[in-house]
Amino acid sequence: LASTFSKRPSLFAVAALLLSVAAAVGISRVRFSESPRGLFKSGDAAFYELERMYEDFGSDDGDCLVLIETPDVLSPAACALVVELDEALAEVDGIVEVTSLADLMTTGGLLPRPLLPKESADSAAREAARAAIEAHPLGADQLVDPTFRSTILLLRMTSGDMTVAEMMPVIEDLDARIASLDLPPQTSVAMTGIPPLRAAIFGTIQEEQRSLSLLGLVLSLSVAGLLFRKVGPVLVAGLPSLFAGLWAAGLVGWLGVPFDVMTAQLPLLVQIIALCDAVHLTHHILERRRAGLSRREAAASSLSALGGACMLTTFTTAVGFISLAVSRADAIQQFGLLFGASVLMAFLAVIIFVPLCATLLLRAEPDAYEARAEARMQGLGERLLGPLLDRPRLTSCFGLLLAGLTCAGALSLKPDNRLAESSPEGHPATDALFRIEELYGGLVGVSVRVDWPLDLASSDARVLDAIRDASDAIERTELHRGALSLPNFLSMVPGSEPSPGESDPRVTLLESLTASTLSSYWRPDISSARISARVPDANSPAVEAAHTQIQSDLAALGGEHPGFNFFLTGTGVVARRNIDTIITDLARGLFIAAVTIFLALSVFLSSWRLGLVSLVPNLLPLSVTGCALVLFDHPLQVASAIAFSVCLGIAVDDTIHFLHRWRRERPLAENAHEAAQRTFVGVGLPILVTSLVLAAGFLALQPSVVATTRLFGWIILGGLATAVFADLFLLPALLVATDPDEGDDQ
Repeated sequence: LASTFSKRPSLFAVAALLLSVAAAVGISRVRFSESPRGLFKSGDAAFYELERMYEDFGSDDGDCLVLIETPDVLSPAACALVVELDEALAEVDGIVEVTSLADLMTTGGLLPRPLLPKESADSAAREAARAAIEAHPLGADQLVDPTFRSTILLLRMTSGDMTVAEMMPVIEDLDARIASLDLPPQTSVAMTGIPPLRAAIFGTIQEEQRSLSLLGLVLSLSVAGLLFRKVGPVLVAGLPSLFAGLWAAGLVGWLGVPFDVMTAQLPLLVQIIALCDAVHLTHHILERRRAGLSRREAAASSLSALGGACMLTTFTTAVGFISLAVSRADAIQQFGLLFGASVLMAFLAVIIFVPLCATLLLRAEPDAYEARAEARMQGLGERLLGPLLDRPRLTSCFGLLLAGLTCAGALSLKPDNRLAESSPEGHPATDALFRIEELYGGLVGVSVRVDWPLDLASSDARVLDAIRDASDAIERTELHRGALSLPNFLSMVPGSEPSPGESDPRVTLLESLTASTLSSYWRPDISSARISARVPDANSPAVEAAHTQIQSDLAALGGEHPGFNFFLTGTGVVARRNIDTIITDLARGLFIAAVTIFLALSVFLSSWRLGLVSLVPNLLPLSVTGCALVLFDHPLQVASAIAFSVCLGIAVDDTIHFLHRWRRERPLAENAHEAAQRTFVGVGLPILVTSLVLAAGFLALQPSVVATTRLFGWIILGGLATAVFADLFLLPALLVATDPDEGDDQ
């Protein structure tokens, strides 16, 4: 490549043009998947059962909840508001059903009548209505809280896997109708639920990607300008990373894979990887220019000297992410394969654009600023690194002890995911989520499906007993509330309970009276029933422990009820479990990547010693930031797992460039101490420049209103700081301490 560029740089220009045109065409084909279920989709039995429940009972993640808080739900003004809202929201296109207190009916007497008292009702009638609502299966703890100071309107959206783009018009119409209400005093109305929260999350992500990305770019360019003091080097290092991101997006477009919540971050991550190599190449070009080489000669020299190191960083990063293809989650498999392929595009962008930009954009004469910066690095090395190299074994022991202790702490991280963590703070849907959590014990639904033999009548006592036992299994946990199933509705039908073991004739009458309401719980045509309940947005270990207990109880029920099958399912169950799997697989991928990097470095450098030495600076940023999460009581989430991957990529890049320079400097130096100092001066500046530029960019994430976005930025900042310490101070000491030519007097 160096020889080709030296003789025919026009070939690089042609390659850049052709690949950029191809990327532009690919970008025009880019699609965005806004299907929330795609993130936790998998091919396991749990997801199959979830899809079967969607097909038979309808989706449980398409419900919007409108929360009314008022001093007394049964006051005339509040009752009128419930009726007005029920009628207005039912007219919204995309809403197929509204369930509220206004829809509750009593089946006593000749004709059903509404339970909600009329505006003219006296106090006695309102007290009677209160008692009737409390006795109704959809009353207390379902549509109204036990104190009757709040009530919920349940809005069911069109069933199916709706994208956020399809949800948005419906949600905006609902918001507009709620905003137009003339509310009574001390009354508030807010909407939440899975669709509004998803819309809020996606909308915030898209808005912040534009605003915070622009802020990050401005900060990064400002820092780069202050460090380089001239525009040319900033463009030489920055433009290749920009094209790397564009080419990666174009590759995704050509592959026909839509961007989702995870892969949407791919161009940014690729730009980070590309920037690291681009800064190292740019620094080497400036070095060669000061040595008297022309711009073309200096660019060719950089490819010859650092091309192998850049290729190794690409290989190790790509293989590390491609290893995620063994994940159990489709989203992680796709993310790993796409990121691995996109890193190759980053390598092409760097080795093509850096030499071209250097030839076109650098000044004709070299600037003395680089020489002054190198002199300052030399002074810094003598003051800070020198004392550490005088006691390399002590410094190495400190580094190993720090790595061991922080690794032990980081290993206690537990995966967790909550709606509140990724929801925008201060958004009405988020605030309403917290209120429903407080008043009703949870928003996310779980379900238990009960299937019985086809030859068994739906009114058979064994069917009802099995459903009641399954409902008891849910209610025995301390987390779940509001278990609801067919037996809860039997109290609406006149008649007494049959004797134990006898069929219940009320079932047949109930089916004819409330078929539409029961369709979400009762499907006698396919010999199946569903029990629904709510679970709080609590930490994953607590919820998973409750779900494990329910599954254990259901397994025991399978033996007590021969021929019956019991399944714990629901979007809340499967999504939480599969996202925890995603987090675990991302963490496991980091381990696979670390092993891959060790083997690749050992082979490339022809030294198992250097391969082992490289493990410490590569893993220290992960262990330190992971231990910090434990100390500050933060769980391991999807955002933090991806941030760890970014930290590993940055640390590996700097480690490879340091070791590559060490291999060149060691034969020229009298001893390992001198070689370490010369390597520090040679690569210290690009490592610091890269870290400061990236730190400025990720600092821009802190104004975000999403907690996980801010945490992502803090993890990267902590990882960058640790990587600088590990690569510039700990790694040199390790190299000197393990150098075979150093005597015992070191």
